[in-house]
Amino acid sequence: MGHILDTLPVLHRLALAYAPKRSRAAFLALLALDARLAEVVRSASEPMLAQIRLAWWRDILAREGEDRPQGEPLVAALG
Repeated sequence: MGHILDTLPVLHRLALAYAPKRSRAAFLALLALDARLAEVVRSASEPMLAQIRLAWWRDILAREGEDRPQGEPLVAALG
C-alpha cells in the first residue's frame, strides 16, 4: 500500500490522513483508483486509447475478486 500512497496527489494524502483508521485502506484504494483513471484520460494521446484503457478498468472491476488478474497493486488493493 505504501507504493500506492506515493502515487497520490498531496491533497488526497492529506484527506486520507483525516480518515478514520479503520476506513483508511478503503479510502486509499478509492483515491488511488480516482487518480489512476484521471491519469488515463489526461495522458492519452488519442480519445480511443483512453476509451480502451477505461474499458479495461471497467472489465476488471466488474469481475469477482478471485477472478481479477494478479500483478497490479491497485487491483489487489481494491479487493
